[in-house]
Amino acid sequence: MPQSRTRSRAAMRSKDRKPKRRRSGSTAWLVATLTIVLVFALVLVLTVVDRQGNSAGANTRPHYADSATGTPGDHWHTYLGVDICGEWLDPMPQFDAVYDNPNIQPGIHSHGDGLIHTHPFQSSEAGTNATIGKFFSYGGWSISSDSIDLGGANSTHPQWAGPASDPKKTTWSAGDTCPFGQYKGEKVEMTWYVDGKEMTGNPADYHQQNGETVAVYFLPKGAEKPFPPNACSAFANISDASIRVLSKRSPCRAATTPTTAPGATSGTSATTDTTAPASTSTP
Repeated sequence: MPQSRTRSRAAMRSKDRKPKRRRSGSTAWLVATLTIVLVFALVLVLTVVDRQGNSAGANTRPHYADSATGTPGDHWHTYLGVDICGEWLDPMPQFDAVYDNPNIQPGIHSHGDGLIHTHPFQSSEAGTNATIGKFFSYGGWSISSDSIDLGGANSTHPQWAGPASDPKKTTWSAGDTCPFGQYKGEKVEMTWYVDGKEMTGNPADYHQQNGETVAVYFLPKGAEKPFPPNACSAFANISDASIRVLSKRSPCRAATTPTTAPGATSGTSATTDTTAPASTSTP
């Protein structure tokens, strides 16, 4: 056999035995590139979401007055009533400064008339940022899906007292037992309604609307939930007639003039409302 043919066969066998080159370098480069792309995409998405959140006041009512764009400001009113064991709390006290920063004037505040006054001064409290929770935090209080805390009192914020029968008890939660009134000894659950319609979720997240009535109840299961007795007169007595607005489904649209507030019970701290709606039964 010729020597050249022998060497050729040996070379072929050697080639078959040679290990294949690993492409680890290419794989690592591809993984690194994909990681960088994914991180960049995530940062971009988060940036867009953050900008959309911060600009909520510019796109959704209530608007804040913006001289740069010529956007006029809104001035909304929402009634808030709290019924504990059958007693309506007195209206939330007036405050004109943010609870934890007296140098900041809040665009969502109270005049002590039972109404949440919403006329935002900046985007952080405008649009979908205008919530019940924002109002509570500005007042030094808190509310959740199963509790309420009215204990925020300092040099600029007077105390929002508890019910007349127990004014010093300013924290109430679902499962508490009524210590007074017609429901004495019964455990309560927390529910909340908007214009007579039961709502779900956390009321702190609710984006209040102009002319609505929000009612929060700490009552035993199955107890009647009357419409807040002073809501309609609060709307009727807003000083600026040009901004008196009732929501489309407000019970105050069908108001009558009874001599006694419907649904009011003896021992309540609420005063009589001569413009309360005729029907206060729970929907």
